[in-house]
Amino acid sequence: QLVDKNEVHCCQIAVEGIVYEDEYVTDHQNILKKHHWVKDIKKEIDLPIQLQNDVKMIHQGCYFTYQQDTTYYLYINEVGIGSSYFYKDEPLYGNTGIMGEIGLISFNQRIRECQSQDEFNELLGLLVSMIFTMLDPTRLELSLDLKWNYEEKIIKNILNKIDKNCFKNLYFHKDISSMLFEGLA
Repeated sequence: QLVDKNEVHCCQIAVEGIVYEDEYVTDHQNILKKHHWVKDIKKEIDLPIQLQNDVKMIHQGCYFTYQQDTTYYLYINEVGIGSSYFYKDEPLYGNTGIMGEIGLISFNQRIRECQSQDEFNELLGLLVSMIFTMLDPTRLELSLDLKWNYEEKIIKNILNKIDKNCFKNLYFHKDISSMLFEGLA
């Protein structure tokens, strides 16, 4: 109905998880699950359909705003961590589509089991420190959608121990929904 009503010529679907061609993998409830329902949709609809990781789409929408090379996007919600890395105007993909992904089971499980703001601050500090030291991005975009808060002063103190310039390159976004749709467009 959507295809006919809107005269759609192609379709891009944003999903949580690691995308590889027409399938994606999630680790919700700490169990790896492969999803392949897009293959069924492709059989019913005569349109090009592409599956895309939701955080890569958010990052793409964010990137349209400032277009700065070597950026990293870190998104954390109650399910876990999603992330993306842009280099030379493109989101990076590895052989299995996993390039730039920092979440996966170990970190996602720690987010799900987080019991206090202090524990979350420690985990977030570790994540942003790892990103700045391993990938050296020009910008790090951060969004949270969970009960724990972004405590700027604490994260600034953690990053200043690494390099005083790191914190200047960290940008926090409160509302990311519009960026997702800009990325899909």
